[in-house]
Amino acid sequence: MTDGKPTSLPDEVPRSLNLTLTPLSASSAQSAQLLHAGDLCPKCKVERLDYDGLLNLACPKCGLVQTGGCFS
Repeated sequence: MTDGKPTSLPDEVPRSLNLTLTPLSASSAQSAQLLHAGDLCPKCKVERLDYDGLLNLACPKCGLVQTGGCFS
């Protein structure tokens, strides 16, 4: 429990924080892309993605599967 008195920070605790943002690399941005039914497979680049019986996007050629997080 607190006694209502304000607390002060010890001297060794930083009072500010500097953050640096770095852009995503091309490979990170590509792996995070959203895939849709009918898109060219990003792995084999031959077949088009389509939904399988479990509502996952799947490539019929190379077997790449992206789960959709769907539930019922």
